[in-house]
Amino acid sequence: MLRALAADLRVLGHAEVIGLIDGRLTDALGDWEQRVIHDRATYEAQFDALVRESDATWLIAPETDRVLERLSARVLAGGKPLLSSRPHAVAIAASKFATARVLDAAGVPVIGTSRPSEAQIVGACVAKRDDGCGCEDTRRFAHLPAAQEWIARQTAPEHFVVQPYVIGEPISLSVLAAPAHTVLLSVNRQRVEVHDDVFSFAGCLVNAMADADGLLARLAQRTVVAIPGLWGYVGIDVLLTAAGPVVVEVNPRLTTSYVGLRALTGDNLMEHKISISSEPMDSQP
Repeated sequence: MLRALAADLRVLGHAEVIGLIDGRLTDALGDWEQRVIHDRATYEAQFDALVRESDATWLIAPETDRVLERLSARVLAGGKPLLSSRPHAVAIAASKFATARVLDAAGVPVIGTSRPSEAQIVGACVAKRDDGCGCEDTRRFAHLPAAQEWIARQTAPEHFVVQPYVIGEPISLSVLAAPAHTVLLSVNRQRVEVHDDVFSFAGCLVNAMADADGLLARLAQRTVVAIPGLWGYVGIDVLLTAAGPVVVEVNPRLTTSYVGLRALTGDNLMEHKISISSEPMDSQP
């Protein structure tokens, strides 16, 4: 994702790209300034320094354990523009439970998500980390008691949620989001595999489907409106069911689908024309 983003920024010609790189990465990431970090103390100091000297910051980080939320707030606290979603929107999207509650309240079709102790699921269900990504710690169970028993054995059972097991085709929406207007960049087929009731993410086929009737574009727009503060590139995981598309989760950041976006669509996100409010440039958290 970092390599793809830097390449797209470089195409603009007038953008100078500088980034922090984990010292354990040995692959060439492109012809741009890369500052190597070897320990956490150095990372935090150099992160703050780079934010201060940059005109704007674009983060690539996981939502897990509030990493993305905290870094987003850190950029804004430094008084610099953040080219991604607001921290409060990241906090909602990072939690599958919070996302489901917000979208359901807004009338957006979303898969039901409950705390294990409060769930009332009949039939097969799925247990997963509330802030996990990429099918992390995601398992299917024949019934709720089995899921609850498994969750209780985990190191941090309070971090898990349960959902009904819904049959459908997993897809993702690559979206360019802003308060006034949302653009659906591509519809991607996800390769989600289940072996011995354990889910795993095996990649995706970018721009694999058309949205001929605009149904998915409208779903993306409604999702963005329901979570104020989503801005820039956003990924929305969706399940195509017999009853229609249902949102599974929202990723307020670059996703793996972005890597192949320009190669398969010819669309450089950096050059995309979209009406954007001044909100993302606001230095207030």
